[in-house]
Amino acid sequence: MRTPAITGLGNGSGFSIMIQDKEKYPSILSEQTQLFIQAAQERPEIGSAFTTFQAPPHKRYLDIDREKALKMGLT
Repeated sequence: MRTPAITGLGNGSGFSIMIQDKEKYPSILSEQTQLFIQAAQERPEIGSAFTTFQAPPHKRYLDIDREKALKMGLT
């Protein structure tokens, strides 16, 4: 027996889950989120699961001594 549709959601919508990264490691968050999605998709009662999350690219800050670089012949 199927449950009745929820007004405003219908039969096709369900719930949202937020996964939080308290340690600020986006690559680990991305990996764990994908594992969560895979596990959810294996459950027959969950029709589909997806995420729009994308880990930002790694960033590095370089403090370049331009005068020294020029003296070394670097452009």
